[in-house]
Amino acid sequence: MRAYVMIETRPAKTQSVARELRNRPIAHAQLLMVDAVAGPFDIVAVLVAPDVDSIGKAVSESIQAVEGVSKTTTCLVIAG
Repeated sequence: MRAYVMIETRPAKTQSVARELRNRPIAHAQLLMVDAVAGPFDIVAVLVAPDVDSIGKAVSESIQAVEGVSKTTTCLVIAG
């Protein structure tokens, strides 16, 4: 299963959050990509995991735990 995780960061934290995500192990999933972006979100990450539960755990235990992350929105890929 693949998911796009849109991440909002606290002011001036986008680069440090992106760097931290690239350098830390993500529990329960594999992190394929982390990009800082312009628009309503600050960072887009792509995760791959065996199931929805693993995606949820990866987001809540690893991504949301990074200092500077204020909000995440997860979009599961349903066809691709």
